Amino acid sequence: MQNKATIIPPPSTLDSIVEICSWIVIGFIWISIALNYSELPELIPKHYNALGNPDSFGNKLSLIILAGIASFLSIVLSAIMRYPQSFNYPVTITSENEVRQYSNAIQMIRYLKLFLSILFFTLVIKTILIAKGSYQGLGVWFLPVVLVCLFLPIVYFISKAFRLK
Repeated sequence: MQNKATIIPPPSTLDSIVEICSWIVIGFIWISIALNYSELPELIPKHYNALGNPDSFGNKLSLIILAGIASFLSIVLSAIMRYPQSFNYPVTITSENEVRQYSNAIQMIRYLKLFLSILFFTLVIKTILIAKGSYQGLGVWFLPVVLVCLFLPIVYFISKAFRLK
């Protein structure tokens, strides 16, 4: 392909909604921590085993670190979406499929960002509830659901890339 300016497709209405929802969820993470921080005990769960049970405890400051990681990931993923020409694609990018492939790849990152935001929000809320004694753990369903929700969009968008060839 020739060296030329990369065409970055504008987001659709649904893309814009997904993007806004991601940032709203990040906001809810910070709000949830702010509203509950003073009520939390000094030691809260900071790590969970494969069954969803807390197996390591730390200072409640770890919730702020968790929110910081979620925010940082969202910022990084937003920045990455601006450079779809640097992604690896399962098909050859040509001038005919460039816009379709870039749009598909950006959508994948956008949906993964939403999922990661929801994941971090769920972790923060569950950790707050566990620390307050309302729950015992994340539940055995948590890890399998996370893995399915993480890999399903990736498989979907990669298969879509082949269809858009």
